[in-house]
Amino acid sequence: MINSRDNFLVILEELINKKLAIRLHTPNGIHARMINKEVAYKMYQAGVETIRLGFETVDSRVQSETGGKITNIEFKKAVNCLLEAGFKPSQIGAYLLIGIPGQYVQEIIDSICFVIDCGAHPRLAKFSAIPGTKVWDEARTYFNLKGDVDPLFH
Repeated sequence: MINSRDNFLVILEELINKKLAIRLHTPNGIHARMINKEVAYKMYQAGVETIRLGFETVDSRVQSETGGKITNIEFKKAVNCLLEAGFKPSQIGAYLLIGIPGQYVQEIIDSICFVIDCGAHPRLAKFSAIPGTKVWDEARTYFNLKGDVDPLFH
């Protein structure tokens, strides 16, 4: 999706021009920030059936602390573009992380409600920290994990 003019849109254009009877799916969370009206329309025309957006949380503090990949406004804009292009809400899913160290249940509920209000479907994904990162150390402390622990301990 990054530099979509040079790659993603070119591929979508080819698929549209060839009029292939195919169905495409994006099972991994794609960058919602990169979706605009043109990208959404081309995805729809090319035969994309299932879209999964990476969103993680509605909490702007957590969004910022985890790299600022998306904001609530950007997410809402992306979903609006997809809906305007012709996608149904049932085709648009958003991954939300659960089990982030220090996360409250209310944050999860707020995130679910926000995604639904935007017109997408929430998809819950278990948080798993990457060893060697700041959040890995936070998770080990928060969950009182000792010794060598598998990062996918959930």
